[in-house]
Amino acid sequence: MYNKDIMERFISPKYAGIIRGANGVGSAQDPNTNEMIKFYINVNEDAVICEAKFKAFGSPVVIAVADATAQMIIGMPIIEAEELNEARVLNMFDDIPQERMYSIFLAIDALNDTIDDYAKRLRKLQNKLLKEQGAQQQSANENSELLDDDYYDN
Repeated sequence: MYNKDIMERFISPKYAGIIRGANGVGSAQDPNTNEMIKFYINVNEDAVICEAKFKAFGSPVVIAVADATAQMIIGMPIIEAEELNEARVLNMFDDIPQERMYSIFLAIDALNDTIDDYAKRLRKLQNKLLKEQGAQQQSANENSELLDDDYYDN
């Protein structure tokens, strides 16, 4: 029923699993079939996806597409991953049955949700660091003023 590539990825997906402490997690679910894909990514300091895993519930095509998508994004800058589209994922397969094409849209939706989660976490971390930096600067300014006052008191 399915081609060799789909069956190989379904039987032995290389990127199935979870990443504990992932800095991006997202999912998508098809409302008609209840099939779902959840991605986990780690992005390094150069904004490159260095690790990707998935969990999926669904047909062999859903699992194969999730596996292929995870493989594709490893080593990809996060900006490029944001632009990943259905055509690029489809190009990884010889033939996907027309009635299973939604699997590709599901994978892209899950990936976009994962990237959104990563961006939210990054903004939260940046805001935290800015607040800490501001507090340190305020403390340094207060200490400097105290030292200046001591100098003039002598």
